[in-house]
Amino acid sequence: NASRRACRAAGVPYLVQPHGQLDPFDLAKHRLQKKLYGPVAVRPLIAGADVVVCTTDLEAERLVTYGAPTRTAVVPLPVKAPALGDRVGFRARHGIPCDATVVLFLSRLDVKKGLDLLLAAMAELDAWLVVAGAGDPEVAAAVDRALDGTPLGRRTVRTGFISGAEKDDAFAAADLFALPSRNENFGIVVVEAMAAGLPVVVSDETYLHGEVSAAGAGAVCRVDAASCRDALAPLVADGPCRADAGRRARALAEGRFAPAAATAAMVEVYRSLHTGAVA
Repeated sequence: NASRRACRAAGVPYLVQPHGQLDPFDLAKHRLQKKLYGPVAVRPLIAGADVVVCTTDLEAERLVTYGAPTRTAVVPLPVKAPALGDRVGFRARHGIPCDATVVLFLSRLDVKKGLDLLLAAMAELDAWLVVAGAGDPEVAAAVDRALDGTPLGRRTVRTGFISGAEKDDAFAAADLFALPSRNENFGIVVVEAMAAGLPVVVSDETYLHGEVSAAGAGAVCRVDAASCRDALAPLVADGPCRADAGRRARALAEGRFAPAAATAAMVEVYRSLHTGAVA
């Protein structure tokens, strides 16, 4: 708020980028503290902003302003495409058959990411699963219990946290990407997967789902195991359908979320502030 006061005293416009922190899902954490803090500290900051920049339409729609009037602009985060990875090498290292259909989950192990829903969905599908990520030990233990001694467990690879070339290889080795998250304000990894040419299956609480659906870049499910299974099944079973969705996914990533496109959109917001188009 010191910056807000300085900007207002100098007649300088300013913008606010909440990055999901003013989303109802996030505000539910430490609810009492935020209920007290919001009207006192957040409301004046938002009220004085010339524009609040959100990363998705759904974030803007759900934005909690504590009653402050505001203007919003939607500017996606810039996401760099993964490098070309080694499909054959990754599969060989992890014992995945070369002809298997592979679903990739690459995210932090957290309840909100919906991995439990994906495991239940995958149990009924003829595909391999790669779980890449680390995080909450309780979630990791729950995954162990869900997979132990099951047919899905025998066709699941768990890599732990990966980055760099190994992450690029995981994208290359996969045939589709799934993130049935209970809440995802943007979903950088979803865009990375699309940029790698993978069709994506995301929940309707993954805030990019509208773009995915409109572009035909994959499928959207509810936050529900059966719905996730139904969204995955056609893409698992139909190679040509999967390839078409993958091409559409890459086009979406390159056209809307590539660094050059996202930067141009952000520059336009600043230009609007400079010219007074946003008051």
